[in-house]
Amino acid sequence: MILHNVAIDIAVLRQFLIKSHYFMSYDPVKETVKLSVNDGGGGESILEIRDASWEAAQRLAELLDLKPTDDMPNPTSWSRYIPTLKICHDGSPLADMIEQKLYRSKIPFKVVRNCPEFEFRSDARYTMSSYDRKGLEKEALRQIEEIERDYKEILSTKP
Repeated sequence: MILHNVAIDIAVLRQFLIKSHYFMSYDPVKETVKLSVNDGGGGESILEIRDASWEAAQRLAELLDLKPTDDMPNPTSWSRYIPTLKICHDGSPLADMIEQKLYRSKIPFKVVRNCPEFEFRSDARYTMSSYDRKGLEKEALRQIEEIERDYKEILSTKP
């Protein structure tokens, strides 16, 4: 996509943003488009385009598959949230196996190392601890299957 003198490789930008909550705003007074991202470590501005029209901002939002955050006929803010699973890795072979399985599934996740116990965290929906290792692998695989089902739609769409 070309905005004035700026060429944006949308495919690369989408791939970069796959593990994030990203949002875009348009300031009609300043004619500025601002794309920001928050991957759990605090929000950061990625891109600012000046002297841009609302139509250009709308087109960029469509290409990035961002949805309007308000019900206005000409929205000025758009967003897309892709939940990221966090796994607390205790260094065990089970934690390694789960990390590899999630990686192969292309499910967005972050690893926190040196934890006293292994657990999943995604808005506290998937949780397991290592207090009792009996049957833990089976439970982990069951939860990964549930996660894959939950993420199926997200993973099959444009980021």
